Amino acid sequence: MASESNSVACGGNDGSKPLFRDVNADEEPETTEIESLCMQCGKNGVTRLMLTRIPMFREVILMSFSCPHCNASNNEIQPGAPLQDTGVRYSFRVQQLQDINRQMVKSEYASFYIPELEFEVPAKTQKGVISTVEGIIQRTITALEQDQIIRRATDPVTAAKIDEFISKLKEYLEVKSPFTVVHSIWCPRMRGN
Repeated sequence: MASESNSVACGGNDGSKPLFRDVNADEEPETTEIESLCMQCGKNGVTRLMLTRIPMFREVILMSFSCPHCNASNNEIQPGAPLQDTGVRYSFRVQQLQDINRQMVKSEYASFYIPELEFEVPAKTQKGVISTVEGIIQRTITALEQDQIIRRATDPVTAAKIDEFISKLKEYLEVKSPFTVVHSIWCPRMRGN
């Protein structure tokens, strides 16, 4: 028998607060801090967890790690509820500079696609994040630039093609011409898994 409840309560039906709560500007969000190992320096850092519900989306677990020893940090978003039986596809036109600041949730099961550039961040290639269109494009630029110095020395032809693509991505950040963003969230069950 399926439950119709929109919240999961801690400790049963004794009047306790729901585990996943809507973010409320009037209340301080409740976070949990746990000590965890830093993968950069091997010392202990702090992971902060916040369980929340994003309107028109789903329950999520927001995680933020920081290390006071080496200043490493990491943020990610994980699903807080089971995957739905079907996927969803959103698309919108970026026509002016303010449009690239549109906030979006990119789960690890979501793809991000710009048809005009034939550019896709496929599902299951990145951790989930709450970002903007600009943030996702900027993250791609940073990743592509990461090994360009070595690549220019070892494979100049490929490095030149990547430099050209990075230039195109930077033009998209300036919104020199309108473009489309397609954000698709798939479910493994949709593919017969």
